[in-house]
Amino acid sequence: HLNIEQQEPCTVYALGCGTLREQVFFELLSLNSIRVLYDFRADAQAAQGKHLLPENLKLACKARSLTYRHIALGRDSAYGILKHLREDEGRNSLAEIVWHARRKRAAFLGAQEEWRLDHRLAIAGRLQDAGHTVMHILTCGSLEEHPENVQMPDHLLGEEQRLRLLEK
Repeated sequence: HLNIEQQEPCTVYALGCGTLREQVFFELLSLNSIRVLYDFRADAQAAQGKHLLPENLKLACKARSLTYRHIALGRDSAYGILKHLREDEGRNSLAEIVWHARRKRAAFLGAQEEWRLDHRLAIAGRLQDAGHTVMHILTCGSLEEHPENVQMPDHLLGEEQRLRLLEK
């Protein structure tokens, strides 16, 4: 298996859905020449608009010749994002997007517009730790490079423990 540490450094883009209208969403992807989209939202069925549901995004991406794949990283049954990124599915998902990003512009999708409030924070940190660059696509159209040494917020650090307690 390929892992992200063994692959040549590359740039991966990140975008949050939030309440983006379909036209704006695809304009942001087009503006940044994104050709591959990995939907890493843990609960994509809770999307703000029907156009952001995985089955609809898949069709809309196909119509625009974009590769689309949904993998629910950080879902409750995996005990949150930090735990899931340490598991095979999480590691393999990151390896896949890096493999694509070395060949075409690739982005991963999160649920919130603000990356600091989203699982994208943990995913970007993991990619960055492995030597890759993450560029956050902001809703205004500009880019923000993922800063080094971002502190993981308490809601992500305590996610696994909270989910295990709910299980009991």
